[in-house]
Amino acid sequence: MNKLFAVAFSAALVCSSGVYANDGKQLYDDFRCIGCHGTDGKGNGANFKVAKPIAGLQSQVTYDSIMKVISGGSLAHSPGSCDVAPTKDQLKAISDYVASLPK
Repeated sequence: MNKLFAVAFSAALVCSSGVYANDGKQLYDDFRCIGCHGTDGKGNGANFKVAKPIAGLQSQVTYDSIMKVISGGSLAHSPGSCDVAPTKDQLKAISDYVASLPK
């Protein structure tokens, strides 16, 4: 019974943020990163043929870069490319996903 409680408690902690590790890929698509950076993060998206490759970047580098875009500090992103800003948990999941992509 104690093992079952420990597993359930651990699962509750992991799920409490509302964002799961494997959500990064879906969020990458939902926030339209895929349109410019491509499905593989290599900058070959359908909407923009020369976007910066981001695959394999360290998670914190990606997080910091997206925060800069959200705050309006990047001219590299077209107006409206990020109509809705991700939450910090979503941003972390996207950043971790991008870091997991092969360069």
